[in-house]
Amino acid sequence: MKWLGNDEELLKELHHQPVVSVFNLYTHESTIFTPVRSKRPGSGDVSPDVDKYVEELNQKTQSDCDFCNYKRMTARSVFPRVESKLTASSSNAFVFEAFHGILFPRTHHPVKFTKEQFIDMMETTVKWFKTAYNEDRKFKYPHMMWDLLSKASASQPHPHVQVTLAPARHYGLMEHLKISAQQYAFDHDGRNYFTDLVEVHEALGLSAKVGRAVAIAYLTPKKENEVIVISRTANADFFLLFFYVVQAFFDQKLYAISSGTMYPTMDHFENPPPEDTPAMVRIISRGGATSPRADISSLELFGVLKTYI
Repeated sequence: MKWLGNDEELLKELHHQPVVSVFNLYTHESTIFTPVRSKRPGSGDVSPDVDKYVEELNQKTQSDCDFCNYKRMTARSVFPRVESKLTASSSNAFVFEAFHGILFPRTHHPVKFTKEQFIDMMETTVKWFKTAYNEDRKFKYPHMMWDLLSKASASQPHPHVQVTLAPARHYGLMEHLKISAQQYAFDHDGRNYFTDLVEVHEALGLSAKVGRAVAIAYLTPKKENEVIVISRTANADFFLLFFYVVQAFFDQKLYAISSGTMYPTMDHFENPPPEDTPAMVRIISRGGATSPRADISSLELFGVLKTYI
């Protein structure tokens, strides 16, 4: 009873635990929902001092931040830096693609960026994609990755997104999703997988819209609280809804987040055909920013994804 906090009601719950398993027949994603496991010691804890931690981190790291001194401390790409009034960029010194950049707001604070700053950074990533694509049109598969705070594996506290163009295909999980959508269309008289995916979540009350973009609380999430934002193209509504989702995480003091974004191929970026991928970003929480506990276990690595919601 000690690890249950001497809670008699929780003990009763342990004898009647609901377990729900969801399997996607096309993407082969599988998630087990086990709400009672959220009561385990240390599970999902958000420290009451997390805001203090973030503020101290901001103050401690600003003076020697590479991104705050990017012109002197960061590398340039083969083309000039892609910049705006609110956003700067650099090449990645540790590349995994020929075209691999980093974009970041000009202010240092890890979580106190404005809507204007965020959307400007997103729009500047699109300019970066187009600039890189014009350098070599064999590289046409765009991706954007973002980890925030060290708990989410970010190398620096200053917010920064990584952008790449790949030459052959989208990266593995993203390419698998696109292939799954094509198979779904083949099996269902050309129906669009992403349209039907959104409709299922809408029917269950698991969606929200901003203009041409929709956010869904995904039924087969990689971690607790996964939200996917989808739009046909990378438009203003898509970036705005992305910002609102991030702020929803922040409102819960979930500052350590990771996201992965796939876009339509560059040769159809503004007007993708039905068989191409839409603009889509997946966002998850990585747990309490100050928690020493890892947010992934052998079950997620080698078995099935689980969530405690």
